[in-house]
Amino acid sequence: MALKSDRNELQTDISFFMNEVATRGGVVSISTGGSGAANIAIGDQALSLNNSGAGHNIAIGQLAQYGVNSGQYNLTIGDRAGQNLTSGSYNVLLGAYSGNQNGLDLRTSSNNVVLSDGEGNVRKFINSSGDVGIKTTI
Repeated sequence: MALKSDRNELQTDISFFMNEVATRGGVVSISTGGSGAANIAIGDQALSLNNSGAGHNIAIGQLAQYGVNSGQYNLTIGDRAGQNLTSGSYNVLLGAYSGNQNGLDLRTSSNNVVLSDGEGNVRKFINSSGDVGIKTTI
């Protein structure tokens, strides 16, 4: 991996963009300044709609946290992880759970932990009260 002479793109299949959303796959780092700042997004269209809130979201995977517009301090890892979150904050989603599927709607909810498989089926859910559900949504 080496920088091109103009130092704007790496000579690989991955492009790196600062302060903008990638239009095709690659690595994206979003820092919108002011509100919505200090976000990290890796994957096609991850954190694409983020435009307000305190930021500090980390989204890894295609469409991860795609719909988050004011949510903050969320961590999602997985293809489509947290895709449907909007204003929920302080959530941790691992796997392909979208934020609203299989009877569990966390789009605007905060302080939850979800472990799911690659199809988004919830395997473990810890709600904001600390109640734990295994293979259930509590």
